[in-house]
Order: sequence, then structure tokens, then C-alpha cells
Amino acid sequence: MARGTDEREETLGWLAGVPTSPAVVDALESAALGDEPAAVRAAAMGALVVHVGGGAADVVRSCFGSRSFELRLRALRQAVRLDVDLGEAFVPWARRRLGGRGRLSVWDYSEPPTVLCYASRRHLLPRLLGAVERLALHLDPVEVPLLEAAWPATSRRRFGETSAAADGPDDEALVRWLERAEEGMHRPAFTPERAAALETVLTEQLAGLVAGLRRRQARSGAAPRPGAG
Repeated sequence: MARGTDEREETLGWLAGVPTSPAVVDALESAALGDEPAAVRAAAMGALVVHVGGGAADVVRSCFGSRSFELRLRALRQAVRLDVDLGEAFVPWARRRLGGRGRLSVWDYSEPPTVLCYASRRHLLPRLLGAVERLALHLDPVEVPLLEAAWPATSRRRFGETSAAADGPDDEALVRWLERAEEGMHRPAFTPERAAALETVLTEQLAGLVAGLRRRQARSGAAPRPGAG
């Protein structure tokens, strides 16, 4: 009966604290799987996990299939907590997100440690090494020491050569990074160094867009516009 997204989100979150019953579970599952805004679905999913734990695995997988970044990340956190297998959808999504470009438009400090926690526990890190190295180039300064503490560059290089578990990330350090991110890390000022790093990323993106345009022009036989290049 709650009206408005904020009120529905608050109400569904409140249901996490009521006694478990079939009616409560059904209501939460329906909201988590329904056509609600991402924040509402995420609140319902979180409350459902409180009530049924691993019994919410299918709902977590469904929420991870959403097009909403917010809902997918919340589902991934639950997958880490419950050890839910998200299937093949995880790796291509993680490669795009860790690659750095997406962080310019949608930023969440909890994303890298959540992705790395899940990938480490599901033995998927060998498929994400390239993306992790790109991530290292686009980290906010406050995140750099956290990645280094959890998975030093020297260990990442050795892991890339051997995939030995001893060279993988420190799970406890990843969890500490995730906890710090969820508590709200201070984002540093927009320093000249960060401005220069952002300019480099944007320049690379522009170069990629121009190259893609030229390839499409070449395939279509269209002549480039005057002054191009």
C-alpha cells in the first residue's frame, strides 16, 4: 500500500525485521522480481535474503540479470554473501565494469572489491586479469593502496603466469576494502593528477570512437568528412 519509490523501498526494508511467514516471503519475492524501480527491487531482495538466506538464490540471479547497475551490484553483493553462482553472465559484465570506462559515468567504491571477492571465490580471476590491470590504471587515488594491499601488482603478475592460488588476492583484505567502501570512503579533491588521468582516459575513448567511425566509413564506402583526422 506504500506510495512512491522511497516509501516502498523503506517499507520493504522494514519487512526484513518482521517474523518470517509465507505471506512476507511471497510479498518480498514478488517485489524483487516485479516491475519496480531498481531501489525497490534491491530492498525487497535484501529483506528476502534476511528471511530465507540461500533460498533467495534464484531471486539474486534474476536481479543480477537486470539492466540496472545499482540492482546488479546489490545482487552481486548478495551472491558473495550467499555463495550464489551467477553463471556466465558475470564474466563479460565484470570485464566491462573493471575495464574503467564505465566508472566515469557510474561510480561506486564498493564495485571493485565486490567483483574481486566474487571472482576470487568462484575461481574466475584468470579470466579477468586484463580487466583488473585496466582497473588499476583508472582507480581513484584513495583506492590505489587498497588494491595494492589486497592484491599487489607483483602478485598479479605472478598469478598471470601461473594462476597459483598463493599469488591470488588476500580475501580478508578484499573484505576490509569492501567494508570500508560500504561505510563511505572519502573521495579526494579533484587534484591536477586526477584531472590529468581523467584527460588521458577521455582521450583514449575519443580515439576509439574516431577509429570506430573510420572503420564504419570504410565498410560503407563513404568518404571521410573534410578535416577528419
